[in-house]
Amino acid sequence: MNIRQVRDLALKIFGIYYLSNALVRAPQFASLFFSWNRNPEMAGHGFAIALSVLSPIAFWLIIGLLLTFRTPRVAGILWKSQEEPASSPTARPSLSFWIVLVGFFFFVSAAGGAVAEAWILAFNRQMRGSFVYYKFFPEVVTLVLSIVCILKAQAIEAWLSRKIGESSRLEVEPISPEVAPSASPDEPST
Repeated sequence: MNIRQVRDLALKIFGIYYLSNALVRAPQFASLFFSWNRNPEMAGHGFAIALSVLSPIAFWLIIGLLLTFRTPRVAGILWKSQEEPASSPTARPSLSFWIVLVGFFFFVSAAGGAVAEAWILAFNRQMRGSFVYYKFFPEVVTLVLSIVCILKAQAIEAWLSRKIGESSRLEVEPISPEVAPSASPDEPST
């Protein structure tokens, strides 16, 4: 597999993961309609609660669809500052490639939670000082760190190389065809 194929495969897997997250959490939104009739406290805050549950589901659904069906467009946005990936089947992705990918995963995960908590804070001012702040602040910190990973991946890679002291440890040499493992089913593996 070349770098473009690895990148597209990873983004499509993320897309399927976010789509499944949205679908699994959809019954949670539907269950709110049954609880409002039984719990008078929820009836007063129904709109805020519905938005706090629906917003991450909608966000993950949209991101999942984009990643699954518009992979090249998303990849172009994420890796626009980097050179075009090598098409050689033996080329390996750089560390900055993986930093962007991990940063994007945590960005999407944290964004859904931060939006939900923001709705609760906006509509339920009497909840200040409650557990909402404990959930909102980590989501914001995760968002900030993930944005830094996406935007400054090459600088992070250079910093890690300097800290480790051996930049060669972070760069993997391409596999030469004579050393590459055989894909033939008749040959026994050692």
